[in-house]
Amino acid sequence: MDIFFVVVALLGGLALFLYGMKEMSDSLMLVSGPRLKTML
Repeated sequence: MDIFFVVVALLGGLALFLYGMKEMSDSLMLVSGPRLKTML
């Protein structure tokens, strides 16, 4: 059962990490939207 809990914890941590990265990138796009497009 220990291995099961380790796998669940790793998957949960990965999911939280990916969710945080998506939220952060969305926020950065909102903040720097027009300026970023002119730079590119």
